[in-house]
Amino acid sequence: MSAASAPKGNGTLYIYRMPGLVGSAAMADFYVDGKPAISLNVNGYSYCYLTAGVHEVTQKFNLDIFDPKAMLTDRKTLVDFNMADGGTRYIRLSAGVGDASIVWQMNMMPENAPPKDIWERRFQAPAAPSCG
Repeated sequence: MSAASAPKGNGTLYIYRMPGLVGSAAMADFYVDGKPAISLNVNGYSYCYLTAGVHEVTQKFNLDIFDPKAMLTDRKTLVDFNMADGGTRYIRLSAGVGDASIVWQMNMMPENAPPKDIWERRFQAPAAPSCG
């Protein structure tokens, strides 16, 4: 499902999470400029509208599903970018294997060109249409 056109002075940000077993029990929480924006299950995607300008998107996991206060706070996965008025940006969250650990990556995908793999994910309605 594609978003409707962004309001004047805004652009559309899509975030999607690739499938995989690592971290699949935990929601991936995304923050725009330090404010909660989107939470995704594994293999999900969503969108929100952002004002034109420079933004920072960070992502954290609730690692202990039995204790919602147990957030990973000693590292951040982040992407900085400029949102153009009427523009569309795509961020993909995926996991890979490092030397002896799991490596999480957020990648900015090509601007204004939807990556084919986003539409293979499950749409999750945004909590609010605007996230910054």
